[in-house]
Amino acid sequence: MKLHHDAVSAVSCIASGQRVFVHGAAATPSILIDGLVARAPDLRDVELIHLHTFGPAPYAAPTCSSERTFAPRWTSTGSTICPAF
Repeated sequence: MKLHHDAVSAVSCIASGQRVFVHGAAATPSILIDGLVARAPDLRDVELIHLHTFGPAPYAAPTCSSERTFAPRWTSTGSTICPAF
């Protein structure tokens, strides 16, 4: 098993055009989401599937969605994702 010492390297295997499931509720991986958003300039059309996430949703910020970096898909929304849409 490969160990990662930072969030950016942990999500380095995610490539443009892939679909990623983001666990929701109290298990939302905020640190990994931040690492993925830090890679936004290198990514395009990454589909994020999630239910109800807790905490910030930086992938839904206009800077990420206007560049078609992330395409959030959800079945339930909370206060963190509603303002973006």
